[in-house]
Amino acid sequence: MKTSRLALAVVLVVGGGWLAAAAYTKHKVEQSYRDEIARIEKRLPMVHVADLKQEGGLLSGTYSGVVYLGCAPVNGKPHPRSFAVAFQDRVQYGPLPGFKSFGAASVDSSLALTDTAPAELRAALAKLEPMRIHSTYSYGGGMTSQVTVPAGKMDIGGPVGKMSLHWAEMRADVQGTTDRTHIAYSWTVPELGMGMANGEGRSLMEMQLKNLTAKSDTQGRADSWLRTGHEESSLERFEVTTVAGPDQPPINVIYDRLSGRFDITQQADLLDVNFGYNVGGLQAGNAGPFSKVANVEMAGKLTRLHAPSLEKAMAALFSGMEGECAMDPSAAPQPPGAWLKGTMDRVGDSVKGVMAQGPVFSIDKLAFELAGKRGEMSASASLQGVDMDLLWKGGPEAQQALMKGAKVQAKARMPLGWLALSGGGTPEQTAAMADGVVAQGWAQRDGEFLKTDFSFADGLAKVNGVQVFPPQAPPSEAAQ
Repeated sequence: MKTSRLALAVVLVVGGGWLAAAAYTKHKVEQSYRDEIARIEKRLPMVHVADLKQEGGLLSGTYSGVVYLGCAPVNGKPHPRSFAVAFQDRVQYGPLPGFKSFGAASVDSSLALTDTAPAELRAALAKLEPMRIHSTYSYGGGMTSQVTVPAGKMDIGGPVGKMSLHWAEMRADVQGTTDRTHIAYSWTVPELGMGMANGEGRSLMEMQLKNLTAKSDTQGRADSWLRTGHEESSLERFEVTTVAGPDQPPINVIYDRLSGRFDITQQADLLDVNFGYNVGGLQAGNAGPFSKVANVEMAGKLTRLHAPSLEKAMAALFSGMEGECAMDPSAAPQPPGAWLKGTMDRVGDSVKGVMAQGPVFSIDKLAFELAGKRGEMSASASLQGVDMDLLWKGGPEAQQALMKGAKVQAKARMPLGWLALSGGGTPEQTAAMADGVVAQGWAQRDGEFLKTDFSFADGLAKVNGVQVFPPQAPPSEAAQ
């Protein structure tokens, strides 16, 4: 008898503790959900969550709503300058969500276009296997998500023309913190194809993409779009074929073995960006030797970027977009010139803040091969010690200040064989062309290469150490 009472007491204590934990977890998840929506809308002002609904009990619940990309709804109705996506999150609360694992919550999400999307597009998507989004949240503030887009194909169009798409299964994996201060992701697109044809069925364009991958591991404030860390991507092959007319040959653009990387670091208020790209091969059309480039290698950096000014610039741009949303949708859009002036007026102070720190942009290396021969170049540019208010006003004084504060350095080394590619002449003619360039001072011979060095500082431009701007007077005139 005592044993059964003890067992009952244990069950009641454990059960009561589990219910308390479930109630606490449900409350925390709900609060975290609302906080995340607020963070998204603050960080990305052109994202609006509306019609949010919640239902469910202690163990599970459902959240649903509509995300508007662009302008916010007006009086509960979608703005003409917005795109709407409905979402539904089916949440199982911890500490044992779905009795499958331990954690704060497990979420399965789904997305769907609203009635504002074209009916033909909605009908085409309805035939596809839906996207799968599964996320888990821990008590320590961590989260993981897996997004899977099943393989599929779809056709959109009618009598005027048709667009067809097909793709292999795509997947993305995300992990980080629920407040987004740390996010790491990886995603893969094994194969993606697109075709466009006119109403008669004649192909206008074909696109093929193979093995696109991307990875990122970044950190940043929860309310900021600026992040530091590492990003990289690679693409095995990208090919586009276009046909201008029935009697015209197709034009191909092909990228092979493309990869890129970004590394962003921050010291105090200044950001440094290091980047690099590699391309195994690039072909654009069939117009002779210049249409094919191989083994492209580029490395560069952008340093001393003032982070607070960049954030202010982005806030000003968002503010301008919100102002456009407040305009009468039926009114004619602004002319491009007026829009550009309004944009520059909004971000002017931020641009001044960025430039006041003397940012430096450099291409440390750009090398590639033409017709089996490799050339290389580098360049850097900066603006130092310039009164930004003066520069912003424009006029002769601003031009003088710009000439004095701008610094540019560039170097290049190219094979003599590249001259033959343009002229198509004999080796003797190529040598004569090289001698002419050297005689004019634009380059120097370096074996089977031509090299040149350009600099601009203190208002003076020099090529290979000789001043070319402002033009110097001939020695005979200078002596008079």
